[in-house]
Amino acid sequence: HEAIVETNVSFGAIKLRVPETWKVVVQGTAVFGAYEDKTVPPRPVPGVDTPTLIIRGNAAFGAVEIEN
Repeated sequence: HEAIVETNVSFGAIKLRVPETWKVVVQGTAVFGAYEDKTVPPRPVPGVDTPTLIIRGNAAFGAVEIEN
């Protein structure tokens, strides 16, 4: 229940939309740019395993924005 997305951006932007039931882990780095996690963490539900999305990569003079 885990997926990894590799995001690399230079002089631009990437906007990712994820389902509200997914947990997001950001492991990206930025140089004169940004990684913005604007997601609302999912509420834990007993007996339900929440999928995890790991976002890795680099942003140089650009941005990666994650929202749900």
